[in-house]
Amino acid sequence: MFKHRSAPLRNDENFWVSKDGLDVGLYKEADRKGMSFSMLLEAIKSEKQQQASPYLGMTKSEVIEQKQAMRRAGQIAPLTAFEECLAKAGIQVAGKYTDPVSKFFEYSDTDVLFPEFIADKVYTGMLSASLVPEFVSMETVVSSKTFQKLYLDDSEVERELREVGDLEDLPETKISVGDKSVHLGMYGRYIKTSKLDLNQMRANVVGNFMDKIGLQIGIDQTDLLIYRLINGDGNANTTPGTTKTASASGAGAIDFEDTITWATALPTPYKMDKFVGRKANLVKWYNRLYDGTTTSVGNDFMGIFPKPFEWDRSVVTSNYFWGVDSRYAAEFITIGGVQVNAEDIVRQLAKGIAVYTLYEFAIADKNAVAKFDMSS
Repeated sequence: MFKHRSAPLRNDENFWVSKDGLDVGLYKEADRKGMSFSMLLEAIKSEKQQQASPYLGMTKSEVIEQKQAMRRAGQIAPLTAFEECLAKAGIQVAGKYTDPVSKFFEYSDTDVLFPEFIADKVYTGMLSASLVPEFVSMETVVSSKTFQKLYLDDSEVERELREVGDLEDLPETKISVGDKSVHLGMYGRYIKTSKLDLNQMRANVVGNFMDKIGLQIGIDQTDLLIYRLINGDGNANTTPGTTKTASASGAGAIDFEDTITWATALPTPYKMDKFVGRKANLVKWYNRLYDGTTTSVGNDFMGIFPKPFEWDRSVVTSNYFWGVDSRYAAEFITIGGVQVNAEDIVRQLAKGIAVYTLYEFAIADKNAVAKFDMSS
């Protein structure tokens, strides 16, 4: 497709894009730096304007969370650097009436935005279905498929402070660091379409389809996270540190004492704040807490019960709950944002769009994970 020589992003001296404009090589630069294309744009904008952008250094999930928090507070969320580029180029991608995809390719420095538009839509869909942001304590961005997991071999006894007399040395605590390898898996799809059909599609139609691709990635990610919480990450001593068994008779039965036992399952100083279970078991959990009897807690004014999440898929075994102290339990290891075959797309060489991501989960602290058994 013919691209106009004039470039709306680089020809405005007041805009933060340099005179060299944006090119597809920035995707490779972002990969080398362990960040997404959007994160790199925020860094470029901050350097050009000599002040930090509101989203500098944030992952896509962090940006989305911050924007949602600002909207809930009645504030107007500022545009991201990527959104500023779309606005500057006059490319309408949201709402009922959007531009065709061909609008991205009318100029020599806006074609580079299309792969990130795809990645952005996939990532948004992924977050809408995923429990990962709720359950992981940290996200680690890596640049290779193998990650050396570092964990501290310490104990509560070694961390305890003791009174020290005059002229006595402070007690010594030795922390050893163990190396455990975690191998990231690749997950994605190749979406075949003709260039002509793709260019004629409206951006919202393409975005909606990519949102569904992301939705499935989010489901698959959550399945893997829960599997790791149950079975560990392949390294020693990473399965749940605490198991509690229901006292009520009968499979799936829960009495009020069980709800207290489960809410306080983790050892001090951990505090369970979230757990996951099948729909049928959660219905019984809700019924026990809000059944209107003298044991009903109503709105949990004491604030002791963890937040339940439904995950009605085979990875969650019936009659079991899996809970975490989400500050410490699991680590999300990823290559950053969703990846696409950016160079081929920009040069219009591809017969389709490759959408993929690499990720894995590591158990950061098994003592922050608990299992509730109501199977008998």
